[in-house]
Amino acid sequence: MAGPIDEPGVAPAPPGAWLDVRRTSVLGSANKLQEEGLITYKRGVIRIVDRKGLEKRSCECYGAVRAAVAESMPR
Repeated sequence: MAGPIDEPGVAPAPPGAWLDVRRTSVLGSANKLQEEGLITYKRGVIRIVDRKGLEKRSCECYGAVRAAVAESMPR
């Protein structure tokens, strides 16, 4: 079961613009993650299907970034 955020709310801009990369790079990565059953991606909408699997698939910096964001948020 997905967590409380399974469709990240983002501005209505192409996913490549969020990361300053080419659309083909985003589509290639999204297709791979979709084939692995981690996300669905359709018409610019990304839905996280397997959050734990996606976390395992991410780079080692994910944990560090997540911890830094958690520390910066008010409690």
